[in-house]
Amino acid sequence: MVDEISEDDIMYLVNAVAFDAVWKVPYESGSIIEDAQFTDVDGKTSKVKLMQSDEPLGIYNENDDAIGFVKPYAGNYSFVALLPEESEDIWTYVNNLDGKTFAQYVENAGKRKVTAFIPEFETSFETDMKEVLEQMGVKDIFDDSRADLSTMLSDSARTAVKKIIHKTEITVNEKGTKAASSSYVDVVTRDRTDVRLDRPFVYAVIDNTTNIPLYLGVVISL
Repeated sequence: MVDEISEDDIMYLVNAVAFDAVWKVPYESGSIIEDAQFTDVDGKTSKVKLMQSDEPLGIYNENDDAIGFVKPYAGNYSFVALLPEESEDIWTYVNNLDGKTFAQYVENAGKRKVTAFIPEFETSFETDMKEVLEQMGVKDIFDDSRADLSTMLSDSARTAVKKIIHKTEITVNEKGTKAASSSYVDVVTRDRTDVRLDRPFVYAVIDNTTNIPLYLGVVISL
């Protein structure tokens, strides 16, 4: 998660979730289509491996803008797929899909047999959540003049959150699904000020008891 550590970084808050499950009903060798075709959002096609199975829980939206299915894993988890109508723009559909609507899809899944075709895929995603949180109204924590981290740091003066990175990875294949997500909060201090002696400067050697300089000078060239 953290590629490099800045001198201003004073703390990282990291959390992670891992998921590893096999399908409740394993795929048989004859249920794999090796050279199927997948069409992406731009209309480009590519060859994929499709896993075919019969699933008892089908999803049919009453508005007929999407269909789908629920495929169980061994244990208390399931894979849910939603396929918008071909005429529906995927991003428009996603933007209109909220938590309540998704929950209704799953709760209303009917016992209607579905022949499901799942592509074998592996994908990852990473983003800085700062802009998203600021749009939601979380702003003070990113401003070192307003952030209050005193409950976590004894010396919290001029500290703030620099970024919040979230990363997810998922692999779906004929054996099951492996997924991981992690995020970290980077807390930095602004108390440090860079002082670059790259132009004329004054220097001194002092007595620490009296603060009287033993040597005092100016550097005007090197």
